[in-house]
Amino acid sequence: MAVVERGELGEPDGHYLQYSWNFFVFNYSLGLEWEQQMQKVTTFNTVERFWSMMLHTLPPSDIANGTDLYVFKDGIQPMWEDPKNENGGRWLINVPSLNEVNRYWEELLMLIVGNAWETEEESEEICGAVFQPRTRGVRLSLWTSNWQNKESIMRIGRRIKEVLEYPDRLFYQTVEEQRNLPKGQDFAGGIYSL
Repeated sequence: MAVVERGELGEPDGHYLQYSWNFFVFNYSLGLEWEQQMQKVTTFNTVERFWSMMLHTLPPSDIANGTDLYVFKDGIQPMWEDPKNENGGRWLINVPSLNEVNRYWEELLMLIVGNAWETEEESEEICGAVFQPRTRGVRLSLWTSNWQNKESIMRIGRRIKEVLEYPDRLFYQTVEEQRNLPKGQDFAGGIYSL
């Protein structure tokens, strides 16, 4: 099955995005391996397919605890061990209210798939976005490929705060910081913050 259907004259049926993206759902099940719990739902590379995915997915406010959503560039697996992620990190967005979670998720996805960055360097830095509902609160994150590219990482963080109109501090956590956290511990800081 083709990702993008073609019209009669072979013209694209839609407006192409700069990158193709994969949408994954992770359902926590005791006793299963991580890979068995992660399911790729669809791939999209047009604006129309993106909105189709959004309209046919439960809003984040209706997603059960233990079910995570991932939207990553095609070719990048939503795991720290992927070569594009292993030297990177993530901007952490703690959602202060469930009233905001749907808007924050939609705005974050439009930012990454719409490639609304100041420079190509920032665009290339982006790996994907994650939604994680937990009993202690909802967290969104935007994963990047190289934590040492501070200037670009900080521009990305400022853009997130601007687009989401996010009032609280954002923290950037490296993969190494993530790996060193005890299981279940919340993260309250990071190598960078805004």
